[in-house]
Amino acid sequence: MERLRKRVEENEWNRGYIQALEGMLSAQRSKEDSYAFLPNLEFNDKKELRKHRQEFLRYATDRLHADYDRGFFSAWAEYMRVLVRVRPRRSTEPREALTAA
Repeated sequence: MERLRKRVEENEWNRGYIQALEGMLSAQRSKEDSYAFLPNLEFNDKKELRKHRQEFLRYATDRLHADYDRGFFSAWAEYMRVLVRVRPRRSTEPREALTAA
């Protein structure tokens, strides 16, 4: 995180993005699976992850939010995108949904 912090330009958007990453890392280190605003998130449910990603993207692109907030939610949207790609498929998903992803 220190190397990343040194490489990025000092602005509010980057501060929000890095703050979100630090929060994710802190939760990961503490073995905490839930987040304050995502208490029931099923991290193996790709459909749910995509839904949350879309919500984070709406916040990240809404010009009514401050730059810090848009950076923060951009990090979360990116995290959801990565989780969708790396999480195994659930056996409860319909077969056609798996091929469409």
